[in-house]
Amino acid sequence: MGSLILDWDDEYAPFGDLAAHLCPGGLPELFCKSIATQLSAALGFMHSKSLVHRDLKLENVLVFAPDFSRIKLCDFGATTREGTLVSKGRHTWIAFLPPEVLEIVKNERFICKTSSDCWQFGILLFSCLTGNVPWESADWVRDSNYSSFVKYQKKKSTAVPENFRRFTPRLVRAFRKILDPDAEKRAKVTEIMKYMKNKWIDTKVVVSKSAGNLGGGLSDADSVCVYLNQKDSRPSLDENKTRKRLMSSYGLPEQTQADQSALRNRIWEWVLSCEQTYDSEIEGF
Repeated sequence: MGSLILDWDDEYAPFGDLAAHLCPGGLPELFCKSIATQLSAALGFMHSKSLVHRDLKLENVLVFAPDFSRIKLCDFGATTREGTLVSKGRHTWIAFLPPEVLEIVKNERFICKTSSDCWQFGILLFSCLTGNVPWESADWVRDSNYSSFVKYQKKKSTAVPENFRRFTPRLVRAFRKILDPDAEKRAKVTEIMKYMKNKWIDTKVVVSKSAGNLGGGLSDADSVCVYLNQKDSRPSLDENKTRKRLMSSYGLPEQTQADQSALRNRIWEWVLSCEQTYDSEIEGF
């Protein structure tokens, strides 16, 4: 078999990657379904060509539209033909490693399979829906969250794991298939398409922290509004760096004790006005 050569063009993603958009509580269901549809199609195509991405994570999904109607999978540096002997990826998050790869000893080689992409797809989807990974590692001995899921997945327990209780029974069923510890039984990424017409979030269980206790579930439109309000009120990484630098230059502490959020914003507005005034004076010379 000949060597694998991949060629792709760089394209600017105006809205960054998925990691930049996650907030506490995750993304609205409507957006998550759009993300899942596009990623399952992209990975499904790769798998039909016997290609395994091997490094699916939030940072490797670029966003081209604010409503996530256009996203793209990127970083094919670890992509390999299925059936090839490979070693563990050095840059893959431990939380995204499937159990059969996690247990591989360092420098030990193993056969690359598309089922590892399916696992990572499931972890990524969970992260989009909740804002967190379901467990730190797929180690049933050391990680209690994963251990609870395995017991439920293997029907040794009827209790739905706590971090999966926000999902409807239909979506929990999908996760049980996509995150099957047995790589040979694990569902394909396209399995998720069977659940697109079902509700994913159990609105009787979820109480939005940002919206408060509304006495009921949010509609898709309302959940999008809550997300946008959270996003608008959340400073970007670059803004945080700029804020820290400027506040430090004016001898102001980065954090205050009383009414931190409101007070920081007022101080920040004052710092910005000072900076703009200073820039205007410089330009006037």
